[in-house]
Amino acid sequence: PSMQSRMFVGYRGLTTQYGPTPLHRESVDIAERELQQARAQLDAVTAEIAQIADQLPSTGAPVVDMGD
Repeated sequence: PSMQSRMFVGYRGLTTQYGPTPLHRESVDIAERELQQARAQLDAVTAEIAQIADQLPSTGAPVVDMGD
């Protein structure tokens, strides 16, 4: 299941009269952990790209606009 589908399961638990079940809560917990992992990977890639961009001028490469 995707992060989105796990979050949808949690959302569905909020729209029932019974309320969120342990399965609903577990799905949201798993999605949150997956989101944290994805964010950490994205942050690592972003930092690596910034390092490469900082090194480019010394090689004579054109200026890279990182959108800061």
